[in-house]
Amino acid sequence: MKILIISMTAQLKSKGVVVIGYHDSYADVWMPFYPHPHYTTGHPDEHELKEARAFGNEIMKKVKTVDPAKIECQPEAIPDEWVQNAGRFTPQKMPNMFPPLELDLEACTQCLVCEEECPVDGIDVTANPPRLQMPCVYCWRCVNLCPENAIQADWTDLVKLAPKLYENYRYWLDQAAAAGRFRWLVDPESIDFTKPYYLQKK
Repeated sequence: MKILIISMTAQLKSKGVVVIGYHDSYADVWMPFYPHPHYTTGHPDEHELKEARAFGNEIMKKVKTVDPAKIECQPEAIPDEWVQNAGRFTPQKMPNMFPPLELDLEACTQCLVCEEECPVDGIDVTANPPRLQMPCVYCWRCVNLCPENAIQADWTDLVKLAPKLYENYRYWLDQAAAAGRFRWLVDPESIDFTKPYYLQKK
């Protein structure tokens, strides 16, 4: 989430938007090539939702009592590694980071769940040929929600990378937990890297 905040802030400021506050919460992750449960499964919990509501109230008070253009908003210090990673997740670069999706025409029943759930209207399974990822924000909702597992990709390389990525991710979560900014709701030792979510679905 912090990576997204960094990226969004730069884009918003370039359009003349005045950023007057920051807030982030942990959330569950449903990526086909990662195991589930995930390190952050169970988040946001009620404690984090309470913090989010308090942040919203704080922002409303600022807007009502102070000229937003005069508010000097200093973002929370973020590890340099996260700042560097933020530049990787752009619409131009992500197609090279993830394998293309393919539609299994024999398995597809044209139930249209994928079309209805795509946040950017990037799917049309009734077209000839079917249209996938045009455009795509790589949320994987179509893959995760397809009842027939008809939307597929070769996840092999990403599955292999998962243990190393999780090792790095756990380091930062342990740091956050030590600082009182994160609570483990899942035993991190219970994560089974041999069972990425797409295999669990099958």
